[in-house]
Amino acid sequence: MASDAHRGKRSDLQRRLIALGFGAGSLGLSGAGTGTALDPAMLVLAFLASATGWGILAGLALPTRTRLVVPHAPLIGSALLMTLLLTMGLLGVMGRWPVLVVFAVGISGWLFLPERRESPRRSRWDPSRTLARLSLVLGGLTLLASALVAPPGYLWPSEFGGYDSLSYHLELPNTWLETGRIATSEQNIYSFLPGLMEASFAQLSRVSGAASLVANDGKGLFVAQALHVVITLLGAGALFHAVRRAMPGDGPGPLISSAIFVVTPWIVVTGSLAYNDAAAAAFFAGACAVALDRRISGPARGLLVGLLMGAACSCKPTAIFMSAPISGALLLYALPRRAWAGATLACLIAGTAMIAPWLIRNGVSVGNPVFPALTGVFGNGHWTDEQIARFASGHRFDGSILDRLRLAIFPDPTDPAGTRHRGLMHPQWFGFFPIVLAAAVLAIRRCATRPIATLLASGLALQLLAWAFLTHVQSRFLIPCVVPGAILVGLATRGKAGQVAGFVAIMIQSAGLVLLLASERALFVSAPLIEVYTGNGWVEREFLAASPPERMTIIDRLPASAAVNLLTPENAVVCLIGDAKPLYYMRDVIYATTWDAHPLGDAIRDAPRNPAAWVARLRDLGVTHLFVDLSEIARLSRSGWADPALSEDAVRELLESDEVGFVHVWTDRPWVLCEIQTSTGAMRR
Repeated sequence: MASDAHRGKRSDLQRRLIALGFGAGSLGLSGAGTGTALDPAMLVLAFLASATGWGILAGLALPTRTRLVVPHAPLIGSALLMTLLLTMGLLGVMGRWPVLVVFAVGISGWLFLPERRESPRRSRWDPSRTLARLSLVLGGLTLLASALVAPPGYLWPSEFGGYDSLSYHLELPNTWLETGRIATSEQNIYSFLPGLMEASFAQLSRVSGAASLVANDGKGLFVAQALHVVITLLGAGALFHAVRRAMPGDGPGPLISSAIFVVTPWIVVTGSLAYNDAAAAAFFAGACAVALDRRISGPARGLLVGLLMGAACSCKPTAIFMSAPISGALLLYALPRRAWAGATLACLIAGTAMIAPWLIRNGVSVGNPVFPALTGVFGNGHWTDEQIARFASGHRFDGSILDRLRLAIFPDPTDPAGTRHRGLMHPQWFGFFPIVLAAAVLAIRRCATRPIATLLASGLALQLLAWAFLTHVQSRFLIPCVVPGAILVGLATRGKAGQVAGFVAIMIQSAGLVLLLASERALFVSAPLIEVYTGNGWVEREFLAASPPERMTIIDRLPASAAVNLLTPENAVVCLIGDAKPLYYMRDVIYATTWDAHPLGDAIRDAPRNPAAWVARLRDLGVTHLFVDLSEIARLSRSGWADPALSEDAVRELLESDEVGFVHVWTDRPWVLCEIQTSTGAMRR
């Protein structure tokens, strides 16, 4: 017995030393920088090591019974670490060394790794478990390859080339790196969202030594995408533990649940981009896993569930109504009634503390802690009533109940972007919802899983109702449904019939992932370098070496950002009209999202039908060039989302006036690059 105890202590010491070595090594490599494509991966590994250490340290602050939080430590620590990075950024602490110190403190937490109290379970071989492992590898490698090989703007047509990444998920961190502080911006309404993921993108990019996300061959961009991949994969691990706690035994359910999550195409698409959807789902999964872990005492469990759900809401505020009710219900389900009050209070306190940085920042900035929501209660901030109404109309669905039910199943022929599915039958869900429906029936039929399966199925139904009545009815906003759906699939795998059903479910979703990859417009190995989007490096050299006619051919083939960078001088100030994706522009840029006040729109309102006055207003702002995307203006106008002043007619009136001169007009795209007159009437050259 003594020798067994001695061997156990030596084994625990070895585990701690190995973990410390891994963490210190990855931290050292990420801090020093290897100057290779490995830098983003090493930096994210350092983040993972530090986050896990922070999770272990959090366990020390809880009662003795709750030190068994190690399986949940990576997500708990990620929530704490990311909130700390956000708070530091709000205070203007965005230096490389402060972040490295925070990482080092987290890595030191491995010294307190608890002793292993459970032996790894030995399970007999079965094909469902093997296929689940293969699917996990397939999904994980696809996520990682997509994030580390393809620059933002290249993959996934459903996301219009990662439009949201280029317009705010990455553009905001890029701006914060330049200003040295995480702050709101009146030209980008999305800066008023909580920004937990975006703050981490900025802070980790700072550690990489890059002055901007795009610098150093876009190292910061790949760091951001890789971070989202890691958080997504931690969500898969959380689902494993959730099913394991909900259904004790030696079945393949936990692995199948994790595999379904990772190979669902919507998770792969969003998880490989610098988005926040998959991260919100991952923290939601972590909250469910903790809620079902009966080894943790009631108040501590409530505290941890609140912490994780607070992180989910700080990633994407829709988690407040899409995810929090289910995790709260699971918490109460797994606790005795006498513990409900304490756990609920602890949950609310922790959740509020996690979203407090967002509430305080917005309150100080515009007087409305949840701006642009609840403007009728807290005020409009810096927006007009027209902007509030337009934003609200663009983020809700005004159709009838029948219309909502129809869009959940059938494609929308009225979408300005073209006929497409925007509900449960979107191709990137593939067979997920029919699989979950079948799993719910199987799990509810069995006495052992009936209570929790009924709760999860009811929660899933409420999610669908919330999606239909509280969102603008887009398929991506259904992503939180992956969590209770995947748990239901795991619960349905009891017995031979269930294992066969799980096997079939994984095959179906894996086939959906393969079809997604096959339908992608190009293989990952042919993904372009960042220079194609910025116009730097070999693109600039090829452009300068070409003849004038060849240059125009090159320009017509490049993205707008690269073309503008090549055709304007370094001191140019470019005003984007229609385009709201400034990430890759290497010039000083003035822009606004369609919801925000655009300087040209304000000028048109103040002096209708007077292009000279409009140009004078832009000139006062230092603008030298205009880039106009007429197709985007037309699309936004059809949607009813565009600033009414920025109509196609008004913009064409400006282009046809003598106040601007054409630098380049694209032959196959409705894009125009103009140069405005100087105050003396001459054109800049």
